[in-house]
Amino acid sequence: MLQWGEIIFGLLLGLLILPALHYLQQPDPQPPARMPSPDRDPTPPPSPILNTISTPYDENEIVDLITELYELLVKLACFPPDEVTWPPEPGHQINEVLCEELHLDPAVTSLMKKLPYLDSDLRGQVHLFPGSEPYSFLKDGDILESRDPENLPPRPGKESKLRLDYLLPHDVALAHNLRYGMTLVLDTKDNTVRMLDSADSPDYVNPEGTVLERPDDPNHYRNYYTQHAPSYIRRLIEKIQKLELIPAGTQGLGREYHGNEDAEVRDEVKKILIEAYGWPDDFRQEDWARDMEEVWDTAIRRATD
Repeated sequence: MLQWGEIIFGLLLGLLILPALHYLQQPDPQPPARMPSPDRDPTPPPSPILNTISTPYDENEIVDLITELYELLVKLACFPPDEVTWPPEPGHQINEVLCEELHLDPAVTSLMKKLPYLDSDLRGQVHLFPGSEPYSFLKDGDILESRDPENLPPRPGKESKLRLDYLLPHDVALAHNLRYGMTLVLDTKDNTVRMLDSADSPDYVNPEGTVLERPDDPNHYRNYYTQHAPSYIRRLIEKIQKLELIPAGTQGLGREYHGNEDAEVRDEVKKILIEAYGWPDDFRQEDWARDMEEVWDTAIRRATD
C-alpha cells in the first residue's frame, strides 16, 4: 500500500512532466518578421535606362552606314542619284584650313571628307535623319554653321549669335533642324550620337537616371543622353527596309519620314510599295520613281481630308 509521501512525490513529478510534453509537441517557433530599417527604402529605385552598347569609333563603319542610308533614300526616290555628291578617293576636297582655324579634331575633318552629300537645292528640303536636314561640308558655310546648330548663321544686316566653339572639337553635327525637329551630333571619341531636340530640353527628353554632363548649364547639348552611333544609324536603316518608317519624296508636301505618328499615311504607302511595286525583293525602282509623287500626294491628301 502506497504511503502518503510516495503519492505526493508522484503528483509533483506529473506536474513537471506535463508542461514539458506540451512544449515538445509544439511546432518550431518562427523568428519575428524583420522590419525595414527606418533609413532605408524597402523598395529600391529602378535602374536607370543606360546605353549598354559601347565600341571604339570606326570611321569606316560610320561612313559605310551613312552611305547605305543615302543609297536607300535614292532607292525610294527621295532624291535622284545625280543630286548626291559621292566621295572620291581619297576623299572630298573641303576647306581644311577653315577646319584647322576652328580647331576641329582630325577625326572630324577626316569624316567630313568621306561622307556623301546632297549638294543641291534639295538639301534644305530633305530629311536625312527623321526631323533633320543634312549638312554639306563641301560648303564653308555649312562647316561654320554646324559648329553651333542651335543658332542661325550670320545674315546681312542681322547680328549673329553663332558660337564657333560651341561644339567640342571631336563632335560634329551631321544634320540639323532649328524649328520642328532635331540635330544629330556625332561624338568621334565615344562613338555615340546625341539627338538635340529643337523644342524640348534635355531634362524633358532624357531617360530617367541620365546624369547631366553640364549641370550648371542645363540646356547644353552635352546634357542630352547618348546612343551608340552605329546602332542608331543601323536601326534607322532597318526600320526603313521594313517600311516601319518611310521617307517621302513628294516635293509639294515635304520630303520627311512617315511613321507611327501618321500611321494612316505610312500604312497606305507601305501596302502600295509591297503589293504594287514589289518591295523589297522584286522592287520596281524606276516605276516607283515615276509614280511616287502621285502615290504620296494621294495618301497624304486622303489622310488630311
